[in-house]
Amino acid sequence: MKKKMALALVFCLIITAMVVVNGFSATAPIENEGIFQRVSFIDAQVIASDVNLREGTSLDHKVIGTLDKGTEVKILGKLGNWYAIYVPSKDIVGVSDYKFFKATTETVAINDSTSISAKVAAAAKGFLPAPSIEKDQQTMLDLLNSERKAAGLDPLTLDSSLQKVAGIKAKDMATNEYFEHKSPTYGSPFDLMRRSGVTFKSAGENISGNTSSVAAVEAWMANENHKANILNDNFKHVGIGITNDEKYGKLFVTEFIEK
Repeated sequence: MKKKMALALVFCLIITAMVVVNGFSATAPIENEGIFQRVSFIDAQVIASDVNLREGTSLDHKVIGTLDKGTEVKILGKLGNWYAIYVPSKDIVGVSDYKFFKATTETVAINDSTSISAKVAAAAKGFLPAPSIEKDQQTMLDLLNSERKAAGLDPLTLDSSLQKVAGIKAKDMATNEYFEHKSPTYGSPFDLMRRSGVTFKSAGENISGNTSSVAAVEAWMANENHKANILNDNFKHVGIGITNDEKYGKLFVTEFIEK
């Protein structure tokens, strides 16, 4: 339970669509915050003494633990100058300045599971959203690009491969009744992208449980981390997945990448 609460706190701070947020009713719209930038390694070690582990990406956030020099950790992702990390010895997830960590194992390739890859391929084969969902997707794209235009940014371009990824993720959340970035079926958003043949320099995912595209985008724009994701000038391509859901009305997934 302690681990789940810690995960919820960190992901909620780094991703408005990335983690289960405690305190919402079953019928309330839910946002999961965040985007992680992919890093080239997973295993790392603390290289300084008394390193603070915090709830969020600033010195204003509460310290939830202190790490000794030499502590082994798992790097979940990066946001700016901060790493989101899991500490196996303490069974806790938190955020800390990236400069206090050193990679111990380079990840040059993902250990792909044939069974998972087969599931991705099967889900992607013949993927075609319903006409009503296609309309919602266009509405969301127009809304996202309207916000980017107001900020002086180039519009996002729909990417067919990302469309499939977003659609698979949305349906997976609805089918398996979960709401977070890591899928019990496909793994992280980045794993799903790679297994779907999508290549990228950096990537992000927003998810929302809401009643309409308008409401979802309004909620994202009211959140600092979601807004930063939408207005990230490095992200030029997007995939939008939407599916009907009994609990929230609809589930919205936006996949952003920098190629």
